[in-house]
Amino acid sequence: MVSLLCGAHCCLLCALRCICVSTQTRLINETCFCLKLLKEFPRDLVSLKRAQILCFYMGRPDLSLSLVNQVLPQNEGENYIYGMLAFPLLELGRMKDAEEAAKRGFEINKHDGWSQHALCHVLQYECRFREAVKFMEECSSSWSSSSSF
Repeated sequence: MVSLLCGAHCCLLCALRCICVSTQTRLINETCFCLKLLKEFPRDLVSLKRAQILCFYMGRPDLSLSLVNQVLPQNEGENYIYGMLAFPLLELGRMKDAEEAAKRGFEINKHDGWSQHALCHVLQYECRFREAVKFMEECSSSWSSSSSF
């Protein structure tokens, strides 16, 4: 009985490893596809967001930052790009740069949830809790029209 369980356990572990490898490979392939799309269509917000999510799942904020920097010149006037820029900067511990990016997005559009979110993380990280609460209370009226995207 014990050998059967051990065999089943080993089989299960092997199957799990295969799933993990195929998932990692799929994430890498999808990210590469998004990279190609963004080279041709640098204003494609959906592909950029998808790529950022994939980078997050893979623990690759460096790649996420690289993607945003790749399309930043074509999107400098768009508020969303700065919230998306702030996210990998936060993940990389570059709080000053993240704060600057988030504030830039927020200046362009006070209702930009990504910039609001990133700025709140900076304030929280720096233990500026009163400022964070005040800022979020001021922004909260814009949330009902927002989505997680």
